[in-house]
Amino acid sequence: MFWIVYKFFDPLSLESATKNSSAQFFSAITAPFYGLSSPRSHQRVAVVTINDPTLQQFDAALPLSYQRQVFILRQILEADPAAVFVDFRMAYEHTDESLSLFQSVLDEAKSKHIPIFFARGEEGQDQIHLLPPLRNVESYSNALETSSAYPLLFEEGNAALKEDEPSQEETRKPEANAAFDVYRSLCTSTWSGQCGSFHEDDFRRPMMIQWGLHVDPAQTQVSSLANSPRNICAVPFSGGFFCRSIVQSFTLGFRAFWGSSRDYEVGHAYYPLTIGAHQLGERGLGTPAGSPPLSHLLKGRAVFYGTDIRDQHDDTVLPFLGRVPNVVLHAMAFDNLVTYGNHYFHEPSEVEFGHGVHIGQAEICEFILWLIFTGWMAFKFYYSHPEVPRGHGAKLRHDIRRKSRDFLSLSLSVNALVPAIFCAALAAFDLSHQPTLLNGMDEALLYVCLFLVLLGTLVLLRRSAQRSQPEEAEHAHGPEESEAEKAEKFRLGFWAHLALLTSLTAIVFALNELFIQWPNADWIGFILLWLAVGESCESTGFVLTFVNFLNRRSHALTSERVPNSESSSQ
Repeated sequence: MFWIVYKFFDPLSLESATKNSSAQFFSAITAPFYGLSSPRSHQRVAVVTINDPTLQQFDAALPLSYQRQVFILRQILEADPAAVFVDFRMAYEHTDESLSLFQSVLDEAKSKHIPIFFARGEEGQDQIHLLPPLRNVESYSNALETSSAYPLLFEEGNAALKEDEPSQEETRKPEANAAFDVYRSLCTSTWSGQCGSFHEDDFRRPMMIQWGLHVDPAQTQVSSLANSPRNICAVPFSGGFFCRSIVQSFTLGFRAFWGSSRDYEVGHAYYPLTIGAHQLGERGLGTPAGSPPLSHLLKGRAVFYGTDIRDQHDDTVLPFLGRVPNVVLHAMAFDNLVTYGNHYFHEPSEVEFGHGVHIGQAEICEFILWLIFTGWMAFKFYYSHPEVPRGHGAKLRHDIRRKSRDFLSLSLSVNALVPAIFCAALAAFDLSHQPTLLNGMDEALLYVCLFLVLLGTLVLLRRSAQRSQPEEAEHAHGPEESEAEKAEKFRLGFWAHLALLTSLTAIVFALNELFIQWPNADWIGFILLWLAVGESCESTGFVLTFVNFLNRRSHALTSERVPNSESSSQ
């Protein structure tokens, strides 16, 4: 009942607030590890932006003239990038300029076998097609959906056919978003050997973009990182012990847990290499005279070209990062595709129940977990009721409690074998699938931390079990206790309950990162909220109140149908 109310009615935005807080927390603890195990991360993407210094340098204002746009695009193409996406919607002719100016850019890109795309706008917003000659190189430029997912492919039924292809619907490529259009064009041409087995159907589900913390090492040639609050640790594998990924993960996670992340939302460099358009012809910072211009850093990279000006409203607010230009968003989605391939983090599939009712698999898992937890608590509460006769249920509950206590009474080294084997298996699987072990030590330390969390939980559970044994021995020859009194003694303390919460969350988080790749905020935050209320430690909890109501109703119905012992004897 509570799950239905919480999930579908969202009272006081409890679910939304939980998801947002969880997203910020999990972004903080995972960001330091993103891309450090992939040799291709950072090396395949770059962003060229029109920003305030660019406008000042060009003595221009937005929108830039087509002649200026052509000049910048020619500079980008001269660097021999892998592909180019232009995140400017050039849908109309200017009064004194024609879109035919871009024909020379298209011809140069074609001669160099460089895929180039121009933004058409958001899919589903009745956007008009771009005019020739840009009509055949248009691509959608959707930002995040309301679920915070980045769409890759769009339903073919929602996309209109191009006027010059009325009879080729079966051979036409599905309409795609910016990042996937660039990735698809490269994987089916110059990068075919790097993308492995490429099938479009593997990319139908929207992406949950994973954000990295470290900037591209080449960013130090473009701009000073002195204004960044994390400038000491900005470049990967530099800065010493306190810049290790595991240390940063704990630090940022702690800050995000208490909501202290505002200073990380300003003055930081983005994960992809980012260059202002006015800097393309300049040499890098700290480089000797005669060094090549910064545009040479674009060679072999997919370049996303757009604006980084806040008052243009072409940005997205992200947890722990603040406002991020959408051109950087597209570039980061592309980097996720390069890093993960078809194993990218995605929204869970949905199960259709008809009549427009559909529920995601993550929500179904939430419901199953809640059903298990509430079922176990209902089972405990029911058979601890003094008026419930002792039968198979009470015996089963007693056996489970006895076996748990017997296991916890073993030596700590024996107890520790279970979490040790579990963590070792996860670590072996994870490290065996890493293309490089540059960050292997920090990856391994993650599983050491998971083991310590599980071991600490075992220690607290052992203490709870040991504390109940003397009390049970004292009452062994005394008056018989009710099941409710026995249950009260075996109830977990605050710290044991908190440790159990942490352990469960850590286990689910590790399994999700390795195997499922669902949004952590969708269901781990939900578990955190549920366990945080401490139903098993509060006598006034929702579950207990609901179960007591059912018990009273069941007892009333039983009394009406079954005569009592006195009436039976008469």
